[in-house]
Amino acid sequence: MDDFKNKLNDSLLLDDKHGLDVTLPTPLPFEIPNKFINIPNTVIKNVNSYLSVVITMGTGRDIEVENILENIKVILKDGGINYHDHYWKQHCAASFRELIVFLEPGTYRSAFLSIPQEGIDQRVEYIFGFLDKATTYLSDVVHFRESAKLGNYDKMYPNQGYGEMNKIEFLSKEHIYLEKIFIDVVYALNQLFCDYCVGSKK
Repeated sequence: MDDFKNKLNDSLLLDDKHGLDVTLPTPLPFEIPNKFINIPNTVIKNVNSYLSVVITMGTGRDIEVENILENIKVILKDGGINYHDHYWKQHCAASFRELIVFLEPGTYRSAFLSIPQEGIDQRVEYIFGFLDKATTYLSDVVHFRESAKLGNYDKMYPNQGYGEMNKIEFLSKEHIYLEKIFIDVVYALNQLFCDYCVGSKK
């Protein structure tokens, strides 16, 4: 209960400080790295600050968001432990999934009232839809649902040719596709918090 109160106080503190530093605008598409290890610390800290509050207010859990993201950096970097762990994808997906798996759009909106309510802003709806599809795919990885992966990845990235790929070819490159999900989820959350939480430019 004390952890919950601390996170609630954190939420109020963020409001008192008018949210994220407005000198940190939403990154442009070409500024988003194609390697997880290259995600700037400012983005990691932004996501940690806001998502930690959402998780605790929505689920009562106290998860070290920043630690999980930094650990994934270690796992994914060249020469990392992924070469020594046959099931690193499952372990990595399981840890990352904990950041979003029990959170509904209403949880975010309850934590930060500045996030538009359902049906008002299509960009917000797109972000929440993407997070939901990412959770489904990460669950496929965690639970070894090989037959569902390709179709669910195609739903995340429609009209990009994934649905036409051979399943064996797709699975052989899954480490690349999984890292893309991790990056895109972090930046989707960062965009949500930068653009819609108190202190944003909007």
